[in-house]
Amino acid sequence: MDYFTKCPEVYAIPNQEASTIAEVLVANFFCRFDIPRELHSDQSRKFESHLLKEVLQRLGVSKTRTTPLNPQSDGMVDRYVKTIEEHLRKVVASHQTDWDESDLLFGVPPDKEQPTTDYAGDLVDHLHDIHNYARQHLKLASDRMKTRYDKLANSAGYDEGDRVWLYRPTRRKGKSPKLQASWEGPYKVVTRINDVVYRIQKTPRSRMLVVHLDRLAPYHGAARDEQP
Repeated sequence: MDYFTKCPEVYAIPNQEASTIAEVLVANFFCRFDIPRELHSDQSRKFESHLLKEVLQRLGVSKTRTTPLNPQSDGMVDRYVKTIEEHLRKVVASHQTDWDESDLLFGVPPDKEQPTTDYAGDLVDHLHDIHNYARQHLKLASDRMKTRYDKLANSAGYDEGDRVWLYRPTRRKGKSPKLQASWEGPYKVVTRINDVVYRIQKTPRSRMLVVHLDRLAPYHGAARDEQP
């Protein structure tokens, strides 16, 4: 999905292997729309594979990814995927092996005659104005979302060396998930990567984690393992 125009592209693929995804990206998307500057995805293994990383590196595409347990950072795509799934349920055959792509993409059967209009020229003439209009409204929407988010978020953030709790819900076999603690710590802030992403570490020998600000809470040095 293009984040500026909100224009999505959906492809039917036989599997979710990294080689298949790389081939579809290059042959169907990059060849039609040019090579993007950046590709953003979740942390699924198929998007983090060595093969896909090498393909993107050779094409000069910067690869970014969401932080764990923070779906808000890719919420627009997640919402669209759910919409596609709802549409597929309505047009897919009962045996779930095919569907009518024309109905899905255009909302009409393929044999229905479509009216022809000369909108291409007008679109080119007004493309600059349309982009400016889109940018203005995207900024307004972004500002509104930021205002609502900042009311609840810790806008000050944390500094290097601060101790924090980490929200890390895990399911342990034989224990009720409703009674398990969802926060653990304390962790130490090692690096403040940007305003909302941090690199933290529990002990000097433990593995460092890159997490979103929403998953952190201040640790006040309580003697017992309290929850924030």
